[in-house]
Amino acid sequence: MALSKIQAESINLADTFAFTGNVSGMGMDLLLTSTWSSAVDYYDIPSSIITSTYDNYFIRWQIRPDTDLVSVKIRYEQGGSVDTGTNYATETANTLVNTTVSTNAADSITITTANCGSAVGEHTMGDLLLLEANSTTIPTSVIGQYNQYNQVGSHTGGYFRGGQIQAVRTNAITSLRFFPSSGDFTSGSISIYGLKKWQDIN
Repeated sequence: MALSKIQAESINLADTFAFTGNVSGMGMDLLLTSTWSSAVDYYDIPSSIITSTYDNYFIRWQIRPDTDLVSVKIRYEQGGSVDTGTNYATETANTLVNTTVSTNAADSITITTANCGSAVGEHTMGDLLLLEANSTTIPTSVIGQYNQYNQVGSHTGGYFRGGQIQAVRTNAITSLRFFPSSGDFTSGSISIYGLKKWQDIN
């Protein structure tokens, strides 16, 4: 069948549509799935993954630390350098005990509270959105949520928000580093998707 192109002025996109075929070219693209089963003191997303192709990314992780009462943190990388300065704003909430930790001058973004266990099955998992990775005018930010099991196997969870402080918003992001508040990551897996913009859909 020949392709029929419909001009923008000939279709009302505010109307209701019922699609019966397969719709492609939108949503998100899987860019990386990575796993490890021996201890590492941090995990860096390869710099070839976070590029100018996508501004926004969806990331899922599952990690087990090697010691109890550990939180998971992230730092941004710019051009191969990890930013370890107090250039982050971060807020993490534990919905089980209704506590929130917040600071506007942190050396990293905390994406879980510090009560993850280290035994098999005591792990932390969650997802985050990395927003405006390529921007030099808007601070690159993350938002997300997590589930985890503490040192006695009880479930807990919460959410987090964070990003660059306004003063360093001109630094575009080329990678993320995941690391524990202490010890190592015994095992883990991370999947990364690039999110397509509406203007990228043809």
